[in-house]
Amino acid sequence: MILVALETSSFVAGIAVTDEDRVLVESSLQVGTVYAEQLPVMLERALNDADVPFDQVDGFAVSIGPGSYTGLRVGLSLAKGLAFTAGKPLVAVPTLDTIALCSSFSKYPVQAVLDAGRQKIYTAGYDTSSGEPERRTPYQATTLDSLMDSVTEPVVFAGPGASKYQTTITQALGNNAL
Repeated sequence: MILVALETSSFVAGIAVTDEDRVLVESSLQVGTVYAEQLPVMLERALNDADVPFDQVDGFAVSIGPGSYTGLRVGLSLAKGLAFTAGKPLVAVPTLDTIALCSSFSKYPVQAVLDAGRQKIYTAGYDTSSGEPERRTPYQATTLDSLMDSVTEPVVFAGPGASKYQTTITQALGNNAL
């Protein structure tokens, strides 16, 4: 089953073409706010590089945020249009869940973090010890300080927001910041 996945919740657009459990092509580009111009070109290039004709795609996946409103709107519009045109299924995937999945089998809780701008973050906490992310807290928009105030045990911080605020998190939480 060939799946095309689109990620547009941040300033980095991503496209992957997969076949079952193999990634055929993965492409990302720092696009800022020009998603509408770059995403279709990236998609065409990814399908060509994977040697997959459009009519052989079995379905589509798209990130649904939280994240950049413009990026999400463009990604969702393109994904819906592709799925409708091809008559194929479309699945929406929460961005924070995807970030948590990257830390599968962690013995520590995982906190997925995206930068929301203006000193805010999007975040959710997960147990990934079974290999699948199981959300333990609601999706939330909050401040980094508020999140750090709630940490009482070692936590794996994951995602672009965790990278952006790594120094602040490590200084505030010490050994509890993984």
